[in-house]
Amino acid sequence: MNYLFQMVVVSLLLFCLSLHSQDLPKASFAKIGDLKETEWGPVSENEGVAFRSVLAGKKGEFAFTKWWGDTIRPPYGERYILEIKFQDKVKRPAIVSSFGGIGNYLGSSELHRIGGSGDGKWKTAYVPVSWDLMMLKSGEKVIRFYIANTDKEIDLPCADILIRKAILPADQVRYESESRAWVKKEFSEIEAKMEAPKTELALGDKYKNKVLIPFARAYYDKIERLDVPTLEEVEGRVYIRASLNEYEPGTFGVHALQDVQNVTFEVSDFTNKEGKLDCKVELSAMEYVAMERKNKDGSKSLIYSSERLWTAFPENLKKGENAWFWITIKTEEGKSKPGTYEGKVTVIADKIKEEINVRVDILPLKLLTMDEAGLWMGGCVSGLVSEQEMMTMKEYNHNMINLWIAGAKPEMKKGKDRVELGFYYLDDFMRLCNKTGQNRIVWFLGGNPPAFPHTLTLERELYSIFYEKPQDEFFKILQAEDKRSKIIPEVRDLYKNFISDLVNHGEKNKWPELIFTPFDEPVKYSKPVIDNKYKYAVGTGLWTREHFKDSCDAIHEASPKTKVYISMHHNWVRAPFGRVGETFLPHVDIVNTNAIDEDPDLNRKVLDKGKEFWQYSGTRGGRYNFGFYFGVHESTGSLCWAYNWGPRFNSSGTKEAQYAYNSPFKTIVTPEYELFREAWDDRRYLATYMALAKKKGVDTKEFFASIKKEVIQNLSEATVDKVEVFYVKELDKNKLESIRAKLAQKIIDLSK
Repeated sequence: MNYLFQMVVVSLLLFCLSLHSQDLPKASFAKIGDLKETEWGPVSENEGVAFRSVLAGKKGEFAFTKWWGDTIRPPYGERYILEIKFQDKVKRPAIVSSFGGIGNYLGSSELHRIGGSGDGKWKTAYVPVSWDLMMLKSGEKVIRFYIANTDKEIDLPCADILIRKAILPADQVRYESESRAWVKKEFSEIEAKMEAPKTELALGDKYKNKVLIPFARAYYDKIERLDVPTLEEVEGRVYIRASLNEYEPGTFGVHALQDVQNVTFEVSDFTNKEGKLDCKVELSAMEYVAMERKNKDGSKSLIYSSERLWTAFPENLKKGENAWFWITIKTEEGKSKPGTYEGKVTVIADKIKEEINVRVDILPLKLLTMDEAGLWMGGCVSGLVSEQEMMTMKEYNHNMINLWIAGAKPEMKKGKDRVELGFYYLDDFMRLCNKTGQNRIVWFLGGNPPAFPHTLTLERELYSIFYEKPQDEFFKILQAEDKRSKIIPEVRDLYKNFISDLVNHGEKNKWPELIFTPFDEPVKYSKPVIDNKYKYAVGTGLWTREHFKDSCDAIHEASPKTKVYISMHHNWVRAPFGRVGETFLPHVDIVNTNAIDEDPDLNRKVLDKGKEFWQYSGTRGGRYNFGFYFGVHESTGSLCWAYNWGPRFNSSGTKEAQYAYNSPFKTIVTPEYELFREAWDDRRYLATYMALAKKKGVDTKEFFASIKKEVIQNLSEATVDKVEVFYVKELDKNKLESIRAKLAQKIIDLSK
């Protein structure tokens, strides 16, 4: 759809909003009786408007009786708009949130930011909320919302609130536009320092009078804001190749030779002589944000960071800047027919129109799904995540979630001989996991070893709850070195009961498979390190190794069939230990490493013992790491640090810990997420070939060895750093495409 037309639709739909407000809550903040005086100011009046103010620096809570029936969440797919009338006196945006039963420590879920201009005008904010970002708290019948006034000096007057049903696409277009606007404003001081690009295009006379120049570039080769396209790219075409059950992107840039407003694009049908390609098409645009990045030498650089992909939106470009647009197709067996299709993109800005051709090849093959291939991928989440996020995970080849007990745990209280567990929130979450194909949960019961004994999250909480003592008392006990190597006797039975009670409840209620790990990266025992941010930290040592092993044994004692996992970030040789990771092998069932190059035989050492072998990396691991590099080492699962450990729409300090954001309308993804999906599509191609070859009785050793050699030779040694960076990169991005093409042809040949 042309987005100028879409904005007209917005205006027309807003005219009819009153038709969608019946039987939904509305109220004056001045008349809501249970607002807390510590959060809200007294009833006041200004310009004939009655209001109560969220006090400076406070988070004002308000609630409505649920309006949707007997369930703890609204019906699937329901979205609403909170229309909030407020006086915009504050100098920083206020944050509106809801209780959604998700997030770190089951905190509130940010919905939108409002105000912040400080102009003193009465305004109406339109705050969206979706069914999966609303949940009744345990034992309650009201849904809770919050307005956090982030201005610590000025109160925020709020007059009225009305809830209505959301209207698509109007409300989504406005929400996404306003979200990008507040992000841009937050980084506006940095953007003001950015220098105008000085590089001139070398494309010849043919292009010198153009205003906009579209150019083709593969999705895995980032288009930065100030990149200069080559003649080959300008004269190229967008290319997409997909199987019969695959998401696959094609991307192109638009380079501005003058300042230009409202740059959008349209995509034609993809056709051949037999007709139109039947597939789903999603159009997206990249959000660039001006940021300050630290360099390795301590200096700082100003960059435009490619941050998030939104539903395609009009771009305003300055001379020398690029827009980065995405066309993603989703094929479906039985509908999408194999063949070569042609189409075109039309770039539009006012009266300017430019075109770029598109070719789509649909291959006559169907890939195994992640589950069919026995492959597992999951990100480390800071807490429970929303249903829409889990739906996106499935689409992006994620079928597993990595929880951390600090941010996601059952309700816990003191019982007679154990800490009793409650499952109100987890039952709902696990139900949604099953619904969305998240079939395994890796649960970290502790954190980073240098913080030991703070590392022992579950143990310290069990001790504190059961003995009704502060956690400091637990930490003091473990100051004695002879108390560190095992779970202390006061906690051991509590620990085992926690595991058995959790597993038994999960099995009874058909949860996904639960996998536990006592804490993260225990191999750090081989190099003493103390995290002095923690008051009682004694750091790493032999006790780290022994405590981890003892905890693994306790988990197996409590639940013999439950698998225990280890993040083994090293198996290198260190005196006096020898290979530092192998000591854990008898105690675990799944070994996950990010350092296979330090011990290329580790995979066989694990697999030959009948255990699962995985490999992990970070958000910069990209397609090469999670794809063929891990695949040729025969790993079947991966973890990524981290999925959402960062602030809202702001990766300035957490670029390596965030690759998706929830929203009331859809998951907002990043270029890193796109590369992860394609990495696991590479793995699906490899798994499909191996399975088909086995079925046909074809020996794969020689071909697999050739692929492995090609992948290893494509490794850039300059990026091999497992402690500070823990990812590796490829020398040639295009090599991954050529390997996928070889596998595709092998599959097609074997299928004849």
